[in-house]
Amino acid sequence: MYRSKRADRKYLLDKLKIAAIFFMLVLVGGVVALGQNWTSGEIIPTYVNESGASLLENAEFVDLAQDSYEVAHGYDILFDLDGFTDAPMVSGVSETITDGTERIDFFANRIPLGDFDRPPMIALTFDDGPSSLTSDLLDILDEHGGQVTFCLIGDLIENGAATVVRAFNSGHEIIGHSWDHQDFGRLNAEQITEQIERTSALIEAVTGEPSPPLYRVPYGRMNDNIFDVSSELGYGILHWSIDPRDWRVRDENYVYNYVTEHAVDGAIIVLHDIHPTTIEAMKRVIPELIEQGYELVSATEIIYHVYGTLEPGFEHRGLRR
Repeated sequence: MYRSKRADRKYLLDKLKIAAIFFMLVLVGGVVALGQNWTSGEIIPTYVNESGASLLENAEFVDLAQDSYEVAHGYDILFDLDGFTDAPMVSGVSETITDGTERIDFFANRIPLGDFDRPPMIALTFDDGPSSLTSDLLDILDEHGGQVTFCLIGDLIENGAATVVRAFNSGHEIIGHSWDHQDFGRLNAEQITEQIERTSALIEAVTGEPSPPLYRVPYGRMNDNIFDVSSELGYGILHWSIDPRDWRVRDENYVYNYVTEHAVDGAIIVLHDIHPTTIEAMKRVIPELIEQGYELVSATEIIYHVYGTLEPGFEHRGLRR
């Protein structure tokens, strides 16, 4: 249907007015909500963000288990997550978790209280190795320090065993990333189980130690079957919060800029130590993050920092801006 430019402008203004009224209602309602108690499972219509973090001192929190989230889309939520000590958090809707019956979008940006002296932490994670370039990455880490997580392809481990042992002995975390990088969304439960357990068994055979109960799904693809199998096997799922897409953008300057500009405490960054441009970028990224005050730690340490526990069948993403 044709509308005049004047009618279009009026339509746009009306929409803007409605949006402004809704925003004010959410803001006012959220400020009032801070003084209330909430019970597990209730939708909590609070409006708080990092700029309002000082309000946390006077807020009251409710313990919610990880299987009892309910999120009002578009609202921020304030509560104390069960299993965290003095770690209230401000949350917004943008990431994905599972509440036992359905998947909901959810992003947690926790603001720890009484722990401001701890340096910020970041997990650099490297997929699809070991490769001929992994040793170059280990050289960079030997020079500058820090710990990273290698997410290995099972059928590459035997030929790269010496590199895997070097990484393990250097204190880096070694976990699986499937046996041969198949799409788990196309596999049945038995096939997924084999992909996970076969890779973990070989990591243990090469390093002499069991890998953490954690693995990364190829392509980051998720479905209920993957969650169920992971839970039954006792494995948490490692996802990411920052993705510079170094597998697509083979440009060391782009990767360097993306990682350093998006870096944030609690982030899990996905990278690939199979591309020369990524290794070149790490020559600058690693010392730059350390210079900015970040501690480079394993994915498992970030998970315990952010979530308080490593939960089987749960998709651990970390934090982002």
